[in-house]
Amino acid sequence: MLLSGAAMTACAEAWARTSFGRNKVRRRLIPIVAALAWIASAGWFLLMQFALGNSGCIYGRPKRDRDGRASLPSTRHRRRVGRSSPSSRSLTRHWLQIARGEYASIGAFVDLEQSLLALGAPDALVAGCRRAQVQERRHAALAADLVERWSGARPRFVHEASPTITTDLARIAAESYLDGCLNEGAAAAEAAVRRDGVTDQQVRAVLDVIATDEAEHAELAWTIIEWAVAVDAPTTIRALESARARTTPARRGIRRPFWMTTARARTLGWIDPELCRRVHPDIVAAAEARLSKVLESEASECDARDTPDCGERPSDHHSFGCNVEPDRLHDTVGVRVPG
Repeated sequence: MLLSGAAMTACAEAWARTSFGRNKVRRRLIPIVAALAWIASAGWFLLMQFALGNSGCIYGRPKRDRDGRASLPSTRHRRRVGRSSPSSRSLTRHWLQIARGEYASIGAFVDLEQSLLALGAPDALVAGCRRAQVQERRHAALAADLVERWSGARPRFVHEASPTITTDLARIAAESYLDGCLNEGAAAAEAAVRRDGVTDQQVRAVLDVIATDEAEHAELAWTIIEWAVAVDAPTTIRALESARARTTPARRGIRRPFWMTTARARTLGWIDPELCRRVHPDIVAAAEARLSKVLESEASECDARDTPDCGERPSDHHSFGCNVEPDRLHDTVGVRVPG
């Protein structure tokens, strides 16, 4: 802001030194032009604060298309009159972004469930995806409750992305590692850290639910990886090695407004980018260590069977255990899901 304002002021002064700007009347315009330059710079700065406040990570498992691109649902939300303080506007945008990510995760687990069904996956894995859908729907509803609390209006979500059902076991394994083990594992850790500093009881309860459920989703992703390795070790291991070799930056978080201090953001449960960067290395290290154990275990089994290629082998897929109970929760949340 300072640089842009100073640059525009310098341009105005340079214009004043030209033959066109030596006129007395025109010279009187220089302070006005300089003031307008600073006002425009300040307005641009505030606009960027608003825009960056809306950007952030996808909070939950991302809904991906056939090319692997993640998408978020559109929102229909109108703030009611009387809820226009800077704090309420910022908190509305913050929890609206979270609600969009949680809503997108419903479709992500629907796609995963259908893909696992097409591959003949164990019943426990399919049931885990169904349970995760209900949990993500609940997360979206809880975040929408907070949006309504601070804006006076409840948002509605519309996700027009088409279903993405794949029988590519390598892609399912790689996405389970990146989107499940890493992304949802980080979401669980961040929610737990944020919960500990929150003073608002409603926000604390929401973060407690999210931290518990996202950790369960990360465990579901690990179980899917173990099953995929057992079904087709060479293909799955190559995909996992490739996924592990990819640079996985920290989740972006949601940039807080310039007037909000770090201490204040902590009491409000804000997803601060600094928090995401602090949690990220531990999550990646733990995930890589666990993945190495899975791959080493499979390599040991290959050596024991004296099958260097470790190709696809017959197995009772339904014998795989899963720490997710197969029951489905009753859906009592207030977020409308198309279809």
